[in-house]
Amino acid sequence: MKAYLYCTKAKPYLQPNGAIGTVSTKYNLNGFVCFECEINKVEEIRHDYSPSFRFFRRKEGGISITRGDDLFFTKSVSIPVDFERQTCLNTEQLNSYQPRYALYLENVKKIDKPFPISQAPQNMCYITMNGDRCVLISIQSKHLANIANGLKDIEVRKSILNELKGLIK
Repeated sequence: MKAYLYCTKAKPYLQPNGAIGTVSTKYNLNGFVCFECEINKVEEIRHDYSPSFRFFRRKEGGISITRGDDLFFTKSVSIPVDFERQTCLNTEQLNSYQPRYALYLENVKKIDKPFPISQAPQNMCYITMNGDRCVLISIQSKHLANIANGLKDIEVRKSILNELKGLIK
């Protein structure tokens, strides 16, 4: 499904080069639809409580165990530290937000002429673009910067549109 990403108006400002900061208010993308992508896969996020162990990867490739408690993962990304890396969220952030769905963002592209919208959705909504039904997703600038820079390819949400639930694998 085609999706458009809207940058919320809250600071910090998202710059056209994908950086964030408060340097320029003249050239920022906050309040604009500025990226498009495809969402072809959605998965339910699994949350497990492990009072004894937490698995994570070492830089050299092996798996280590440490004491911990909250683990977040999906069917495709079964190692919690990888899930945290791909969402650009740590365990504490995931635990406080308690997301239920992972949206896999593919083919993210900058829109040549970003455009404002009259009323931004709190989460997401349907829109029609060039005769096609698409999804519009509101994303904070710091997370959109990570998406723009290729650091984040999973967007997490507590709730999603019914049509996206049909993509759950």
